[in-house]
Amino acid sequence: MALIKCPECEQMISSQAENCPNCGMPLRYLACPFCNSKDLHSDKKGFSGLKSAAGFLTFGAIGILAGMHNANDVRLTCKKCGKHFPSSQVRKVDLTLLSTNDEKERYVQLIAHGRVLEAIKMYQEDHGCSLQEAKRVIDEIRGVSEDNSDSGCATVIAALLIIASLFAIFLL
Repeated sequence: MALIKCPECEQMISSQAENCPNCGMPLRYLACPFCNSKDLHSDKKGFSGLKSAAGFLTFGAIGILAGMHNANDVRLTCKKCGKHFPSSQVRKVDLTLLSTNDEKERYVQLIAHGRVLEAIKMYQEDHGCSLQEAKRVIDEIRGVSEDNSDSGCATVIAALLIIASLFAIFLL
């Protein structure tokens, strides 16, 4: 457990806390992928009786099933920008990652949570480097080696030449 600074009141708090015990600021929340607002409203699309009735009249019994299409999908609406998006596009904000003093630890935590692209973007913004350079550094942190050998292309070309030769032999 590490101590971090609350982004709101700047008091030292546990990095495992969900909210700051001093000011109540949430440290982990969901945000709009378009404007980063945390003021979201969720709707369950649900079963539509009107869609089912129209489907039944048009297609018979199979039309009732059409009314249940996407019945369990959750749709989120941002109250700030008014945009609608599926729950799969929601942005997960973890302020504890941004509050750590150790720069490399922020990237390691993002990578550990499966947010590699976010780590690359953050590195690029922090250091003002190119996307390629940021990716190279994050891949080093992840322990992923970059293989730049061209042997894959040579193998494919050789295989195609062999197949073309065999094809030509059988045709002649």
